[in-house]
Amino acid sequence: MAKPMYGWCRPTLYEKQVVTAKFLPTGKSGTFPSKTGGGCLRTVKWCRAGRPYAVGTSYDYDVDHLKTDVREANCLGRVQPIFYACKINDKYDPEHVVTMTFLPSGATSTFPGTAGGCIIKRDKCPRDNNAVGTFLDYHNGAPLTEAACFQRAKDWHIHCQLTDADEVVATFAGTGKTYSTKGGVPRIELLEQDSSFDIRDYSAKDVGDIGDIGDANAIDSHAALPVTGGAILATQI
Repeated sequence: MAKPMYGWCRPTLYEKQVVTAKFLPTGKSGTFPSKTGGGCLRTVKWCRAGRPYAVGTSYDYDVDHLKTDVREANCLGRVQPIFYACKINDKYDPEHVVTMTFLPSGATSTFPGTAGGCIIKRDKCPRDNNAVGTFLDYHNGAPLTEAACFQRAKDWHIHCQLTDADEVVATFAGTGKTYSTKGGVPRIELLEQDSSFDIRDYSAKDVGDIGDIGDANAIDSHAALPVTGGAILATQI
């Protein structure tokens, strides 16, 4: 009865607010959420207005059908969907993170952090002044693997038309490792000119629902490289 009663009371924040059921004839008791009773907690440091996730540490009610109370992988796997629901843009802020905690084992998962995430830092971009700064990159699997994240640094170096003395720095949050393009990256020059082609038009028509990756505005955000004048660039890696 501890879990149903907790769900009925539905505390907004966890803060050790638990329900304990005790069977008097034997004296045995069970507490929920707890290490023995199960439970999946989310800690949200920041969330945009209007989203369903309270700032602080809360019991994760959202997906009972995934059995996150008793399945560690399902609990920890909630970290990215919650982060994407809370984010307002692609700018990176180290304070804007989400952490999931599976109480029975104490295992945690953080995004950006142990669950992945690709942080791209660009100090200059002659081709697009709006691309200067530190951003999270979601394109081409960048949040998922170190290799994909580092490739995005090369992509941005070429897109921004940087010299060998300039650099784009990629940090894969999952490992903490970084990669710098300083010194230049191999490239193939302009291959084809077609003024009718625009990668943003292609994305809008063919990508469809991008689901947990973010909202539809991400197609035109820093997560995807725009193509100016219809030029098609290729990178030789």
